[in-house]
Amino acid sequence: MNWTDQLFAMGLVFLLLGGAVIALGRRNGGFRFLDRLRHPAGPQLLRCKARLPLTAQHTLHLVELQGRAMVLATFPGGVAFEPQPAPFSNVLGEALERGEAKQ
Repeated sequence: MNWTDQLFAMGLVFLLLGGAVIALGRRNGGFRFLDRLRHPAGPQLLRCKARLPLTAQHTLHLVELQGRAMVLATFPGGVAFEPQPAPFSNVLGEALERGEAKQ
C-alpha cells in the first residue's frame, strides 16, 4: 500500500467521523457555532428568552415580542398568556384611530 492510498483512507475516515459528529449534534440540539449559518443575524420580532420545563407536558416560556415581555405557559390543553393580550376589538379600534387599518 503506497502513501497516496493511506492518505486517501485517512481522509475518508475523517470525513466519516465528521459526518457522524454533525449527525449526532443535530439530534442533541445541534452545535451553537452552526446556528449563525442557519439563522443569520437580523431583526427578530419574536425571541424566546428563557424556557423552564415544569413537567413532561407543562412548560413556562419567557418570550419577547416586539420589545414587550410576556410569560407563556404551555400545557396539553393549550397555552396561557400573562399579561393577557388585548382583545381584538381594542387592537382594531386603536388601529382605526391611528389610521393604520382601512375601513
